[in-house]
Amino acid sequence: MNALETSALTYRYGPDKVLDNVNLVVSPGTIYGFLGPNGAGKTTTLKLATGLLRMQEGAIHIFGQSMPVHRIEILRSIGTLIESPSLYAHLTARENLLLYQKLYRCPSARITETLERVGLARTGSKKAGQFSLGMKQRLSIAIALLHSPRLLILDEPTNGLDPSGIIEVRELLKQLTGQEGLTVLISSHLLAEIERLVTHIGIIHKGRLVFQGTMDELHMKQRHSSGLLLGTDNPEGARHLLSECGIEAVPENGHLVLPDLPSEKMAEITRQLVARDIGVYRIEPKKNDLEQIFINLVND
Repeated sequence: MNALETSALTYRYGPDKVLDNVNLVVSPGTIYGFLGPNGAGKTTTLKLATGLLRMQEGAIHIFGQSMPVHRIEILRSIGTLIESPSLYAHLTARENLLLYQKLYRCPSARITETLERVGLARTGSKKAGQFSLGMKQRLSIAIALLHSPRLLILDEPTNGLDPSGIIEVRELLKQLTGQEGLTVLISSHLLAEIERLVTHIGIIHKGRLVFQGTMDELHMKQRHSSGLLLGTDNPEGARHLLSECGIEAVPENGHLVLPDLPSEKMAEITRQLVARDIGVYRIEPKKNDLEQIFINLVND
């Protein structure tokens, strides 16, 4: 039974289709990174999953229960940070959680436990308005954790944070997933940050899921996209010669991108290029980093 699963999820704002047949699968105990450019459909998906938007087409199941049929039961099992909750600046961290504890009707002991988990137990009488951005975000996550959810859904939790705040939140989430079998679904547009944290990843663009799998599978895609970068003074002539040799060369920024070739084969091709009076001034490995893979996926 998956922690969260969507089937053919489709949503329109007026005539505009913002989600198109989205099929997310979030396994229990994983940290799932939901990535895409701003406006790709991430927040709409999460709002549907948490009952903040009314379903139009498709289905959503959380721990086997259908949203919105079992909305109340589902909301008891998830903690969310879709939009920053109201933090009372004139109250301490403990006093903020006390208000939510009464709302959730959970044991008062959860306040101390949760403050310990997010590293705010020793803030004492310091008011939330005096907290750094990273501390405020940890307090927001504490509110989402207070009622002991099984699934934590976070929308852009590091948005607006400075590097130290980003590190704070990242380390906190790593610690949380190691406790109590918590599943985390985290949306972001920053692949470089997310890849340090998640185990699984889904990439959405213009409302469509363009990739879903493990980080290992994404790294495999990265390796498959590697090749050689060839610079010559006659790219078209070089491309024609390579085609005669059965090698596909793709133009890119005035260079040619070749598949990985053995050293002996590349040496032979270089000799043939020079023999045809085609000057070679650059041969080097070309490896796409994950940021480039992300860009390639959303631009296809």
